[in-house]
Amino acid sequence: MEQLGKHFKKIAGAALTRHGFAYADLLAHWPDILGPELSRHCLPEKLSFPRDPSGTAKTGGTLTLRARYGRALDVQYSAPAIIERVNAYCGYNVVVALKVLQGALPEPAALPPAPPVLGAAQRAKLDQELAGLGDGRLKDALSRLGAGAMASKRRPLGR
Repeated sequence: MEQLGKHFKKIAGAALTRHGFAYADLLAHWPDILGPELSRHCLPEKLSFPRDPSGTAKTGGTLTLRARYGRALDVQYSAPAIIERVNAYCGYNVVVALKVLQGALPEPAALPPAPPVLGAAQRAKLDQELAGLGDGRLKDALSRLGAGAMASKRRPLGR
C-alpha cells in the first residue's frame, strides 16, 4: 500500500500551478519547513516569479504568506529565517522576498478524541478477560480495543 502524500505533487500540482503556486511541496511540508511554532501562524498563499521570456528560470521569487491576525508582525520579523528555510528545503534560492498579508487561517486539525473511560466494574471485567495474555504490546492493544468497544455500547444510537 502506498501513501497518498507520495503522489500529492502529481495530483495537485496542475491545480496549484494554475493559481500561481508552483511548489506543491511547500504546502505539503510547510510544518516541516518552518517548524511547529511558526507554521501555526502563517501559511503560504502564492509563489510568484519575475517574468522570464524563456520561462525556464524559477529563481528570485516572492513568497506571499497569510498570517493570523496579530501575528503578521512576528512573521515579518522572521522573514529572513523563513526565506532561508524555504530555500534550504528547495535546494536553491527560489525565494528572495516575502510578502505578508494578515487574515484568518483555517483552524488546525482537532486532536484525536480522548480514550474512553470505563467504570470500575467494566475495567475489572476487561482485565479478567485479558488476564491469560502476558504483559506486552498485544495486551495493551486489546485493552484499548476492548475499552473502546465497551464504551461505545453505552452511547445512544444516532451519535
